[in-house]
Order: sequence, then structure tokens, then C-alpha cells
Amino acid sequence: MKKLFLIPLISFALLSCGEKEKIQAVKEGQIAEDVYMYEAYKGDLKWILESEQSIMQENVAYLTNPIVKFYENKEVSSTFRAVEGEFYFAKNLIVLKNNVRIHSFKDNTKVRTTILNYNLEDEFIWTDENVYITRGDGNIKGTSLKAKADLSEIEIENQESYVPKSAEQDFNL
Repeated sequence: MKKLFLIPLISFALLSCGEKEKIQAVKEGQIAEDVYMYEAYKGDLKWILESEQSIMQENVAYLTNPIVKFYENKEVSSTFRAVEGEFYFAKNLIVLKNNVRIHSFKDNTKVRTTILNYNLEDEFIWTDENVYITRGDGNIKGTSLKAKADLSEIEIENQESYVPKSAEQDFNL
């Protein structure tokens, strides 16, 4: 089944941002505050992207403090957070940057990295940066994460694993 067209969705999201004075035309693009973008299938939310501010250009939105919430059975199943991000409409790609944190509520898996790419088409995430994962009582440090967005399948290169002896040894995720 073909996914929703995101460009009309972005236009709708801009219209639903709130008061007209919150959207200002600037040389670099349009600035919108309290931005919400989402994808739904048969009336059920798949994900919501929230951002404190977005600078919209023709093919990309630059996001401030983005949060992506994923839904399963009408409940939030996981979240991605970062300090900044970019949404490339034509590529269906969200790139999160700076202090990226993922939390999967299914098994309480937490991931921390500096850059994370998320492909909306195949629901796949990846990074070539260092990653720190906490799952259960164990921690994993590695590079080049590739995973499904719900963290059900994870591949990491150069991984080091250990079980912390105390909370101080945790990755503080």
C-alpha cells in the first residue's frame, strides 16, 4: 500500500500550526512554531513528528527539538528525540542530530547517539556514529547501528557489551 503523500500533509501541518502570525516569511524559508506532522493509515496514527520550531524550505524542514512518536495499537510504542533535525520531504527521510535519544517502551530499550537517520518508507534507522544501548541489565557500546524503527532487530558493529555492577556504570540513558 502506498504511503500518504507527505507534501500535502506538510501544507496541512503548517495550516494547523496555530495563529497566522506564528508563520513568518523569511529569506531562508517559512518559520513555523509548534509544528506537528503525522502519518496515519486507515485512521490509525503511525507516527507524529513534533517540533518547537521549523524553518520550511522547498524540499526540507529544519527542526528544533524534534520528537518523533511511533504508535502501535493506538498507543505510543517508542520515541526519538534530538536537539535538531531535518525532514527531507522528497526522500521521506528524517535526520536527527545532537543528543539523539530513542526509547522503545516494549522492552524498555534506550539508545543514545549523535546522528540518526530514519527512512519513512521502510521504517528503518541507521547511523555510522557511536551508539550506546541499554536493554534490561546490559549495556552495549558500538558503531554503525542499523535497526528497525521499533528496535526489534538491531545490528551494531564493533560492539562492547557488559552488565553494570552499579548504576554509576550505566550509560545514563
